Amino acid sequence: MKTKVCILILMSALFTMSCAHQSQTHTRSIENPSDDKLAKESKDRFGQERLSALQKQMPAAKTEGAGIDCRMGDTETGLNKLQAIYKDQEMKSSYWLTLGNCSVQKMDFDRAYYFFKIALSKAKDKQEEARVFNNMGVLLWKKNNHKDAIAHFLEAKKRATLLSPIFNLCSLYVRQGQFALAEGIISEAPKELTLDPEWKMLHHLVKGQ
Repeated sequence: MKTKVCILILMSALFTMSCAHQSQTHTRSIENPSDDKLAKESKDRFGQERLSALQKQMPAAKTEGAGIDCRMGDTETGLNKLQAIYKDQEMKSSYWLTLGNCSVQKMDFDRAYYFFKIALSKAKDKQEEARVFNNMGVLLWKKNNHKDAIAHFLEAKKRATLLSPIFNLCSLYVRQGQFALAEGIISEAPKELTLDPEWKMLHHLVKGQ
């Protein structure tokens, strides 16, 4: 019971502070939606137009819709929606994952990691676990903790065949100049990912070394 009360207090603090911090705005996008091979797993490369179109299809009481609000920079609306559906969604990993993502948009990394840990504890299968480990890895990368970020991407990669951890792992290896490790990831990449334009750029960078 005490744990649940603490969680509610943390959530309340997040909701009330939603106007106090500038949200992290979204700038990276892929022009042609059909080229975005990560679209089923991540909205990171959705521009404002794609996000707006997707938002119109979302029911009001939908976790994903709240996540889109946060991605579009409106963390206040997104967090208010999440607060409203807490009782119905609190047992779902995706709910806490979205809370963590909204916290990342607010640059509140410590709270984001806390919510991601709850998301991991609520995960019902390896795929849900992989999604959480991937997002934890992205968060750790943002904090310049590259060693732990890589470890989390590898954990995600072990659990399920998702494209995002593979993409992120290869990107971080390239960022660190570890081209041999990046080449190993590229050689194992699923065929679908090889059609992604940003993956092609990574491939070109690695092969050019």
